[in-house]
Amino acid sequence: MSGVEFVLEEDLGKATLVADQISSVNLADVLDVHGALGVSQTQRRITQDQKAPDGSAWKEHSKGYGATRGGSQGLLHSEGDLVTSIDHVSGSDDVSWGSPVVYAAIHQFGGTIKPKNGARLFFMMGGAAVAASQITIPARPYLGLSSEDVREHEDTMVHFMEGLLT
Repeated sequence: MSGVEFVLEEDLGKATLVADQISSVNLADVLDVHGALGVSQTQRRITQDQKAPDGSAWKEHSKGYGATRGGSQGLLHSEGDLVTSIDHVSGSDDVSWGSPVVYAAIHQFGGTIKPKNGARLFFMMGGAAVAASQITIPARPYLGLSSEDVREHEDTMVHFMEGLLT
C-alpha cells in the first residue's frame, strides 16, 4: 500500500505547562478585572461620552433646569455623586457593576416622579421655588456595553491569554 506516514515527535512539556496554567486561573480574578473595566467604561460614558451604550444621544435637560447647570456640568455629572458611586461586585462566576445611589435607576430607565403626600412636589430650581404635580425624567442609559466596550473586554481577554502562553 502506498501512502504517507506522519509522525509527531514533539516534547509536549510546553503544551502541558500551558494547560496547567489555564486550569489554575482563578476565574473570580478574571471577572474582577472585567468588572473594574466596566466601571471605568461607565464612568467615561457619564463624564465624557454622554451618550447611551448603543450610541444614541441622551436627551438634553429641560430649558428651565438646563439654565441652572454650570458650564462644566454634564447631563449626568454635576457634583460627581453618581459617577463616583459606580462600583462592581464579582463572584466566582459572575460580575456586575452599577450604582447604589437612589436616583441611579431613574436616570438609567427614565420615569415620572409624583408626590407621595399631597398634590404637588416642591423643590428649588435656580434659586426659585417650584411646585409641580409631577416631574418626568427621560431615560439616559449609562449602564451597558457599547461595541467599543465589548472590543475592549475582548482585547483584555486576548492579552490575558497571551500572557499565559508566553
